[in-house]
Amino acid sequence: MGIVEPDVEFAWNCSLFDLMIFSDILENEDDFIEYLEQRIPLFTSEKLRVNDEIDLLGYFLENGKLVDEKLLKKSR
Repeated sequence: MGIVEPDVEFAWNCSLFDLMIFSDILENEDDFIEYLEQRIPLFTSEKLRVNDEIDLLGYFLENGKLVDEKLLKKSR
C-alpha cells in the first residue's frame, strides 16, 4: 500500500483502542515521541517480546523510561 517504506526498521502498530488510551494519558506529542523512541530497542530485540502495549506505557510512566540499557545489553 506504500504506507510504510519496505526498508524501515521499526513501524509501531497498536490497536485503535490502545491509541485512544495513549492520547488520553500522555500530556503532549513530545512524550509520545519519547515513548516511541525508547520503544525501538524493545521492538528490534529478538529476545524481548511485548504482549501488552498499555502495560509497557504504565512502566514508562512509572519509571520515566522503558529501557535499562545495561539490562538490554545483557539480554542480547
